[in-house]
Amino acid sequence: MSRPVFQFIIACLFLASTKPTASTPDDEEADTGPTEYRYEIASSPDAFLVYEDSYYFEIVSPESLSYTYKLRRAKDFGGDFDRAYSKVRMVLGEPVEGCRPLTNSVHNAVAFLLRGGCSFVTKSNNAEDAGAIAVIIADNDEENDEHMIDMVDDATGRAVRIPSLFLMGKDGVMIRRHLLMYGLEEAIVNIPVNLTGVPIGKARQPPWTLW
Repeated sequence: MSRPVFQFIIACLFLASTKPTASTPDDEEADTGPTEYRYEIASSPDAFLVYEDSYYFEIVSPESLSYTYKLRRAKDFGGDFDRAYSKVRMVLGEPVEGCRPLTNSVHNAVAFLLRGGCSFVTKSNNAEDAGAIAVIIADNDEENDEHMIDMVDDATGRAVRIPSLFLMGKDGVMIRRHLLMYGLEEAIVNIPVNLTGVPIGKARQPPWTLW
């Protein structure tokens, strides 16, 4: 069986088996309304998927993390990107969960935080107050390499103007682990990256996750 055909079969099985996972009460009150997920399989010499509710970013440096990663935008809060950012800093926030005001500089950078301890809105507000252009919140389940969750508003009435994006836990732990191993607190990234029309086999996916 050729590689493109195998990838197409895996992709179809993934779409048939994956179910959206709601955020837990520790983060926000889960949305009880229906959620629509629309997927389009486009035709090309290779099989590829277009996820309408997904964003992508790529790490440029360090080289050991130089892959393209999938994100999910917050369901009902946060802003959108007004442009694509090239070679911008993505900084590990301190404190790591972002439940208090950030103590390190994320000004004009993407803040990288962990899920847990407070609502997604609180984390996003703290990143925004610190001058971040966007916030990526990685799942605290380090083994999660396939499930995206819906980050929902916490009903406190607080506005979030920057993009707030969810990252799977496996990607999150690998990014943090590699940066800390090299004594770094930031990576250089391009965000968002348009993958529409890019074959799955040609997208530079992390070797530890499948999307």
